[in-house]
Amino acid sequence: MTDDDRSAQTVWAEALAGWSIPDEILPAAPGIPWSYPTELFQRRADAGLNRIDTPSALQAAEALFGTRGLFRDSAQEAAGVSHSSDHR
Repeated sequence: MTDDDRSAQTVWAEALAGWSIPDEILPAAPGIPWSYPTELFQRRADAGLNRIDTPSALQAAEALFGTRGLFRDSAQEAAGVSHSSDHR
């Protein structure tokens, strides 16, 4: 049987199987290898809120909202956080 005689689905499935994690390794892994911990994204989002006043973020806010001051408040509201003690 040549590649022309097999369906694209079969060829693709065989190619993907060749990239799989060997059965003896997967059970020994401390966690599933196909995801990232949500804490990683939360930390990055929090750090991003603290960097909202960069020149590029301010320019983006002006383009999106027509003012530079609304961006930080809108981003914090969307993230569900409040930093009322922040000094802008």
